[in-house]
Amino acid sequence: MKNLILTATTAVLLLTSCNQNAETKNEVATEKIAFTPNVDITTENTSGNEIKATIKTNFPENTSLTITASRDYKRKDRDEQYAADLYYSFSSIVKDGQIAFNFNPNNNRWIDEYEVLRKQNGEFDKTLTEINRKSIKDTIEISVLYTPKGKQPDNVVKIIGANGENLNGVDVETNNGGFKVYDKKIKFYSKFKN
Repeated sequence: MKNLILTATTAVLLLTSCNQNAETKNEVATEKIAFTPNVDITTENTSGNEIKATIKTNFPENTSLTITASRDYKRKDRDEQYAADLYYSFSSIVKDGQIAFNFNPNNNRWIDEYEVLRKQNGEFDKTLTEINRKSIKDTIEISVLYTPKGKQPDNVVKIIGANGENLNGVDVETNNGGFKVYDKKIKFYSKFKN
């Protein structure tokens, strides 16, 4: 009888031990590895009054990033600050650790587009007052945004996570939707010429 009890106890201990090993293996397989993005943005003037921006990054190859270059301004009789897009790309793809693009900092197309919008909707939207030209800033802001909710390739999702859960660092924040995004911004001087 003693032998039977001892054997039953040994079997229970052995089964418990096997279950713990299986759980430990699952935890190791789903362990998260933090990814800290590194983004360096440089600008240079080129011929033709353009600016060339170069983004060097450790984001994985083929990562899709949203990039904007904008200039702040105000509207007459309004306290709010607005941003005029000088360059916008919803999906710029990282190739060999970088992205490069050109834009004209004095392209006033955005003013013309705003005036058309104002004429079409001004009587319905009272915020669409004239642009206060004296308020147009002599600085340009470049923003580099990574969001896991855009279309990202499998190699990127594997490193960063489906919801950006592996993102770590200064320019990382948790969105209202509960997923993490990366948003790096720089500002540099570029006199507005009307």
